[in-house]
Amino acid sequence: MERTLDILYHEDSLIVVHKPPSFLIDADEVVGARYPLVHLVHQLDYATSGVYVLGLNSRAAGRVCKMFAKRMVRKEYVAVVRWWMEKDKYEVTGFIGTEPGNPLRMYIAPDETKSKVHPFSTRILSLAIS
Repeated sequence: MERTLDILYHEDSLIVVHKPPSFLIDADEVVGARYPLVHLVHQLDYATSGVYVLGLNSRAAGRVCKMFAKRMVRKEYVAVVRWWMEKDKYEVTGFIGTEPGNPLRMYIAPDETKSKVHPFSTRILSLAIS
């Protein structure tokens, strides 16, 4: 089966693609034939679909990578929840990290003492009831 990504935006220094769920991004395999020098600048979980930025040169990749590291990039996630929500809005804060024993999954860590965890804050909004 051929693996392809839909290109959402393209310029001389970077491309933005749509990554489908359960799709592992490998720059050489996925876009290397069309764009021989591709640099991965951020991560998107294996099971997560979404917008993914790839640098076409090291300078552009470095700039975008720094933007992600400094939290200058606004990220929004949409999830389908099949459960009754008692309130229309929730705020969840904690620490997120790689699940022990499974490097492809993230988990909510019990506290900041676990290795390689980062603080996070998420707003959960009820958009529709069906």
